[in-house]
Amino acid sequence: MKKICLLVAFLTLCFFNSFSVNLYSITDGSGIPGDWSDGNFWSLSPGGPACNCTPVPSDNISIQEDINLDVDLTGGDAISGILTIEAGASLSTLTHDISIKSGAILNVYGTLEVFNLEFSNGSTVYAAESSIIIVHGDLTNKNNSDSVTINGTVTVTGEFYNGNGGVIAGSGSITAGTFTGAGTTFGTQPNSSIPSGTTATSPLPIELIYFSAELNNNKTVNVKWTTAVEINNSFYTIEKTKDGKTFETVDVVQGAGNSNYVINYSLTDKNPYFGISYYRLKQTDIDGKFSLSSMVAIRNNQ
Repeated sequence: MKKICLLVAFLTLCFFNSFSVNLYSITDGSGIPGDWSDGNFWSLSPGGPACNCTPVPSDNISIQEDINLDVDLTGGDAISGILTIEAGASLSTLTHDISIKSGAILNVYGTLEVFNLEFSNGSTVYAAESSIIIVHGDLTNKNNSDSVTINGTVTVTGEFYNGNGGVIAGSGSITAGTFTGAGTTFGTQPNSSIPSGTTATSPLPIELIYFSAELNNNKTVNVKWTTAVEINNSFYTIEKTKDGKTFETVDVVQGAGNSNYVINYSLTDKNPYFGISYYRLKQTDIDGKFSLSSMVAIRNNQ
């Protein structure tokens, strides 16, 4: 009888690992993110009991509660199924990498924070308007990877390489240390023609040259933006958030109304949030219509 039980357990384990399944991240109620490699933080149903199992590359993985990525998802462990980060949830690491294989899907509605991130030709990537992607190393969109849509905010500390035939579409923004490659980003080609250390964005109704937020000695945040053209522009509102959903007004600045010359704006947030936060520019027309810039990430450790 013992041998039969062991055989059944072995066959069950083999069956479980041979086919992709739906896996959902769960919490233990402590408020501390669980580890990717800990089966106590995964369930076969949303909010269900722990399955004592961990994701395999071909699974349909849904991040519904915060998860700490404690392994590299590259090479043979690269994502080959579907990885979805839901709104309000995060998958984060400061040291590990993620690769999205050809045929795989990455959906980001919440926050993804990694060291290096790579999209293969044939992969599908969608980042929603409220999404936040932080890459502490390099972001690589490989040659002919043309199914990438960025509507949220992407911040890359190192190099953003968009290969030959690579296409990044959407209404979001990408800030990178350097832009390289022959691909097209938000209509700009080659990617290497985007100045280093700036932000690639899709256009706003106003002609916004740049928008930036910089931490000053971990005490204040200096927010600056410059416009080249303003038409029927009433005022600007600087907003900040910690989760990408709930925004607080930092300050309101009067617009120029109508102009066709360069105008520089700035203000200081004297009470920045602790940890990671995000700033955006809201522009409101005289008729009440408004548009939003992409978000800029700030990390305040004090």
